[in-house]
Amino acid sequence: MIKKFLIAGLCLTLAGTTAFAAFSAKTFAAAKKRDAKDGILVYFYGPDWDVRSTKMLKTLWDNAEIKKACGDSAMLAIPVYQNPNEKQKKNAKTIREGMKIPHIFSYPAIVMCNNDGYTYYILQGDEIFEETPKVAETIKTKLKLFREQKALLKKAERAKGLEKAKLYGEAMLDGINPPEDALKILKANDPKGELPYTKRLEFDVFKLITEQTYKDPDKPDKALITPDAAVALVTKLAIEDQTTYLPWQRQELLAAAAGYLRRVDKTDARIKMLHKKILEIDPESGWADFVKDSEDLWISPEKKDKKDKRRRKK
Repeated sequence: MIKKFLIAGLCLTLAGTTAFAAFSAKTFAAAKKRDAKDGILVYFYGPDWDVRSTKMLKTLWDNAEIKKACGDSAMLAIPVYQNPNEKQKKNAKTIREGMKIPHIFSYPAIVMCNNDGYTYYILQGDEIFEETPKVAETIKTKLKLFREQKALLKKAERAKGLEKAKLYGEAMLDGINPPEDALKILKANDPKGELPYTKRLEFDVFKLITEQTYKDPDKPDKALITPDAAVALVTKLAIEDQTTYLPWQRQELLAAAAGYLRRVDKTDARIKMLHKKILEIDPESGWADFVKDSEDLWISPEKKDKKDKRRRKK
């Protein structure tokens, strides 16, 4: 009798506990069938050229702390062969069939995608080579954003018109790739362009300024806009208007103009003004680091030596 009570008590305890839900899948199709609430996490590694990433299959990807951080998701490992034979080609194709493979700059990498194969984020480089607890924490943070986005998208599905476009746009969080039909949905519900989301998704620094400030070797006779016009353009897009484009997009516009001024006249005082604005927008961003590095790169060796001495005194 006591034994029955103990078993019953244990069952009740387990019923109130969140189950360890992350599971491993052998193929993308198999992962998709399980319809994991937190999507599919994919580990890309190079089995025939990167010993480190192969070892990380066990030390990182098969680690209990990482699995716990993955929540209710499917976990899939995809090999990226350097010189695959026919068997390896067939194997890799079978594993990733149906997945929209994103462009990845370095391996190993962890990619988050939904059950339709759309990519939401990529962990690679410094992020994936951190200590396991920190990688686990990063995955948790990204999953939290993913869940928030899914909730917004569900809310947007029930909304109509401008409200639908607003909710849908808010769901397209910075750093998370939108689904392929994102622009179509936004434009259909915001035909007058009253909200900034379409412009954010269509952001192209080349079309906005670079093609007007950089000599195209295939079009040597094409006239460029003047430095004054370049500064006026980014002032309007990235300084006066602080709501249309995302912070990193505004920084990229300012950096493009600063680069043009430097090519024309590296002593132009407006370069420092543009750099200052980039730092004001986000001093911790990659563009802020670019500003600091470029200022060191373009000053003379004598001035750099004096600047370094001042830094050391501080």
